[in-house]
Amino acid sequence: VATVMMLVAGSAKFGPISLLSIDPLQLLGARSYSLYLWHWPLLVLIEARFGTPSAWGKAWIVVAALVLSAISFRAIEQPVRHNSWISAESIRSLFAAGVAMSLSISAVVVLFAIAPKIDAGAMQLAEIEAAQEAAISTDSTGGSQNLIPPVKPVNALLLGDSTMAGLRWFEDGTKSLKGFTFKLDAESCRRISEWSCFGREKRTPKNVVAVLNNTTEKFDVVVLMAGYDSSVRKISDEYKDLFEVVRAKNLKVIVLTYKESLYFPASGSRGKRSVYAEFNAVLRDMVARDTQHFVLADWNAYSAGQKSWFRPDGIHLNIDGTLALGAFISTAVAEKAGNPCPFRSVYPCTYANNLPQATDFLTEFNVADTEMHCYEDGNSRKKMCTTDRRI
Repeated sequence: VATVMMLVAGSAKFGPISLLSIDPLQLLGARSYSLYLWHWPLLVLIEARFGTPSAWGKAWIVVAALVLSAISFRAIEQPVRHNSWISAESIRSLFAAGVAMSLSISAVVVLFAIAPKIDAGAMQLAEIEAAQEAAISTDSTGGSQNLIPPVKPVNALLLGDSTMAGLRWFEDGTKSLKGFTFKLDAESCRRISEWSCFGREKRTPKNVVAVLNNTTEKFDVVVLMAGYDSSVRKISDEYKDLFEVVRAKNLKVIVLTYKESLYFPASGSRGKRSVYAEFNAVLRDMVARDTQHFVLADWNAYSAGQKSWFRPDGIHLNIDGTLALGAFISTAVAEKAGNPCPFRSVYPCTYANNLPQATDFLTEFNVADTEMHCYEDGNSRKKMCTTDRRI
């Protein structure tokens, strides 16, 4: 019944014959056999090499099959079909058909034979490439070799006060920041969540919490070194505010401990050891309560006894100390990211096997000893360079 209906409908003015007579479908119909021959091997080879294709992948396979079928139709099928030598005798036609069938069967056998090998070869190639990306390193203890993983890209926000600002104030201050990309935002007098004080660059910076709340750029990690001008009475509340914004925005934060052993511990001054020791106690408590978002980097321990890194106040850094700080931060970022050390190419990365405290940082980074600072004057941020030995 269905066949009869198709035959009757075919003679109608707007029936199937009318539809199939349009030029694009005529062209497709003429090449349908070539398309049929091409689509299957393409599907088999693509799936064997790359796995099951996506919807877009299948669409590209169709496009490739259409292009190849058009080429083979014009270059092979039509010349063979209209070849006068083949069509002159039936035996020649049978011979040509036999050759074509043999080639088709051979192609099927070859495809089935190599398909699993392609898949295994792809896996082996991936293993070789992974091995080539990794490096072999000898550790410092005498020769055991460790596989060093490839470096993962890390984008960091370096957020600090004047103790970090030497990275910006010295012309070569960032030379020891290696192994990651960064945005440096270090301002004199920056506090954690309280209103910041008026800094030496004649402006009042946003506090840490305000900066993090207003940041729209995505960072893999935030490195924090700020709050030296905060009040001992308010520091706990300030870090509670920081704790809330970090958890709300799901940030990863490396917090540097405060320098405790200062060199001008006048009675009642902010430089008294007990003040920053109390700050560090607050930090350690915060990190212990949320190791998912916070990591402690012990700058106090790393810089202990390194008087030559600091200005007379024992907090602010000269150029040597600034380079040491950059190396310390680079190591902390590498350790947090699970990357090899950026200076010594060892893994896992620790402060001891990267650049220890005894390093001559000026020589290591080919930087001249200098007192030249380049400040940004006021809110206009006009650059002003001067020799400055102030604390």
